[in-house]
Amino acid sequence: MLYRGMDRAQLDAAYNNLAAVTASAKLLADWAARSARFRERHRGHLGLAYGEQPRERLDLFLAGNPAAPTLAYIHGGYWQMTHQTKEMYSALAEGAVSHGLNVAVVEYTLAPEARMDRIVGEVRHAISWLHEHLGDYGADPGRIYVAGHSAGGHLAAMTMLSARSGAGSQSAASMTLNRSASTISMRSSGSTRPRRSATARCSISRRWQVR
Repeated sequence: MLYRGMDRAQLDAAYNNLAAVTASAKLLADWAARSARFRERHRGHLGLAYGEQPRERLDLFLAGNPAAPTLAYIHGGYWQMTHQTKEMYSALAEGAVSHGLNVAVVEYTLAPEARMDRIVGEVRHAISWLHEHLGDYGADPGRIYVAGHSAGGHLAAMTMLSARSGAGSQSAASMTLNRSASTISMRSSGSTRPRRSATARCSISRRWQVR
């Protein structure tokens, strides 16, 4: 037994959200189709490189007024599911863009190719890259929000540390967290404690403000 009376097979099952949702394959296919339609309708800046690795890329979708705040969205996938890509989640930008927010959908290197410290570092660098380059697209680099689901919720939380410590890149050290604008919404899976049924769900978004 490895943990609380569960063996390896039971632990794997406790973390397998795709198996827990019987219609997961249909849902994923629907998300991918909706995202493809959104990319066809809304011209974005796709595949912007924030680093040197193949998955260190982000897609930037600008609102009608590019000087609006920008939401950086970090996808989930248990830090390792290769079918989880930024392209799958383009549709999540549709509602935000229609309400006047820019959206950057962030992709990152997955495990086991990358260990957790590298994954966290890449995502921190993506936020730092946005701070440095949003102005090139007419957006306001001083108003960046970070959100994510599942593993992306964890990674969104980890970007908060770079605002305090400067971890991840030099430019991250120039950012300070405006706590009055922070929000937490219980929405995404990613509990660090396995359960036999129902995973804890937590999605985190915070606002960056450059001072």
